[in-house]
Amino acid sequence: MSDDGPKRSTLWVIAAVIFVIACGLRLPASEESFWVDELHTAWTVNDSFAAVTTRSAFGHQQPFYFQWLWGWKQLVGSGEIAMRLSSVLAVALACSCVFAAVAKFHRSLVGGIAAGLVLAAESNSIFFGTELRPYAAVIFASAIACGFASRLWSMSPADGRRSLQWVGLGVAIGVAGLCQITSLGVLGWLVVAVLVRWGCADWHATLRLSKWDLPFVAAFAVVALSLVASGGLEVWNERKMWASFASATSLKQVLHIWPWTYLVVVPLLVWTAGFLWQRFVRQQSSGGWQSRGPATLMFALVAIAVVSALCFWGVAYFEFAALWHRRYLVASLPLLAWFFGAAIAEASKSFSIERNTAVQSVTAGTLMVLLLGLLMQSQGTAARLSRGEWLVHRGENWRDAIAHVNDVASNGAVVFLDPGLIEQSMLREPHQRFEQGEYLRYVVDGPYPIRDDLAVEIVSNQPLHGILAIAPEVVLSRRPARKLQSQLGSAFEVHSFGGVSVATAKP
Repeated sequence: MSDDGPKRSTLWVIAAVIFVIACGLRLPASEESFWVDELHTAWTVNDSFAAVTTRSAFGHQQPFYFQWLWGWKQLVGSGEIAMRLSSVLAVALACSCVFAAVAKFHRSLVGGIAAGLVLAAESNSIFFGTELRPYAAVIFASAIACGFASRLWSMSPADGRRSLQWVGLGVAIGVAGLCQITSLGVLGWLVVAVLVRWGCADWHATLRLSKWDLPFVAAFAVVALSLVASGGLEVWNERKMWASFASATSLKQVLHIWPWTYLVVVPLLVWTAGFLWQRFVRQQSSGGWQSRGPATLMFALVAIAVVSALCFWGVAYFEFAALWHRRYLVASLPLLAWFFGAAIAEASKSFSIERNTAVQSVTAGTLMVLLLGLLMQSQGTAARLSRGEWLVHRGENWRDAIAHVNDVASNGAVVFLDPGLIEQSMLREPHQRFEQGEYLRYVVDGPYPIRDDLAVEIVSNQPLHGILAIAPEVVLSRRPARKLQSQLGSAFEVHSFGGVSVATAKP
């Protein structure tokens, strides 16, 4: 490795290895049945391209990701692995991009490898990287944005504001916002961090507007249009519906949103020890403004992850909007992975003999293996790997549950569907008939279709006693089997398919 950083050929080879590892950790679990949120995605792209925008809006989603996925489905098919492969590849690419960016910016192959592998093996990254939802695309866009930010970090304000990297940062953040609007609450801080960095050198050049800022304006306009297409005003007016799963009740929740201990706290302690060793034992200065660039960037990124988590928690806690959920903060994962790898890289430089890259690599490699192992053990990933289990198990087997309904339901029967959606609370009656293509019955109109001769009635989120008077034959519910049995009574036989239950009336 030269003073200019790792060789390009080396970067490509290691990036490919990390890509394969990330895919290998995700692909086995991708054959599982879609769960209820993924079934909305599959239903949205199950019709014509023209219907995608309308169907995505029914689920309060922006259309961009689903329009792209519609094209993906035409190429690879509608199977679980084929469809989820879009998310697997997006996060695997993000892992490789984070590796390359960290390795080049911090001039440390092992630091880059640590960043790429931790993003590959972290359990939340695995979960969202095997889910047929927009969050994997957000992770990929976030990784690209971090790469552009690192290039801008080393530029002067005058050069940075007139560079393709500045344009790329705006485009990457805009793409993330098109996929999931809440990602702007994380990645928007990247722009602030870069501007503050430049402002410390030259505020006049930093604030001077130019034609190179137009991509940011264009990205903002396109994101705004996507919000309009998704019924943004309606979503805002109905934002309290999400309080059932995205509310904030205690500041302690911030401590559990991410595995801060092994992604941030322990790497920070290691870096601090290295800094103190270099400063007071080896009596070497950390250098001037430019030489402190790597450390300032990694601290800016982790600060963004912390501040965005606190902001989202505050918005939810004070009931402005129910946004306290990892899915809304998923753009933070590449930032945390960057800090993890960068802290290892910078600490190894402090502890090792100056310019001895072999000692630096051994030191960094030891730290990486230790911290990555602790993270995987704490999240249960290591134990599942040792037992040969899937690293993700959502447990909603709609595929077999609907197949069972199709087998046992009599001709022309009415199936009472209880998909567990928050919109069911808006039903005015205990049950209501819905026709094929309507939103609330999407779980039986997508890749696992119910028989054409069966009618479907959606039940409310209330206890199911209200439908007993009409003697239902089949109930397909997201309620646990034991709870469903207690509500329907001994006149029904209940079969469990993980998180999905089917109750059939006894003869």
